[in-house]
Amino acid sequence: MCRRTCCNLRCFKRVISNISAIFASSLISKAYFSIAFPYFLDLVRDSLLIRDLITGVFKSFMFGLLIAAIACYRGLNVKGGAAGVGIATTSSVVTAITVVIGVDTLYNIVYVNFFPI
Repeated sequence: MCRRTCCNLRCFKRVISNISAIFASSLISKAYFSIAFPYFLDLVRDSLLIRDLITGVFKSFMFGLLIAAIACYRGLNVKGGAAGVGIATTSSVVTAITVVIGVDTLYNIVYVNFFPI
């Protein structure tokens, strides 16, 4: 039951963050460019593609798997007690950040070259 709740909560947080980003963008568009809210929503509907949403969900799932795999690998190979845990944690974070940036770059290169708009 807990896993289902966490997954639902994660999806809910993703939806809330997307809605708040669109709302904040509309406020900035109104303040700086005098674009009315209904017109802004029409522009968002016209420019937002389903493939962008699917790509965002796929990338977040892929990055989550990468981070979990790296953290588990580093955590299961800890030696040296508490000091080893600290070193493994730091190594895990640095490796995960580097791998996520690298995979995101490669994914975007492949995505843009093989699946143009």
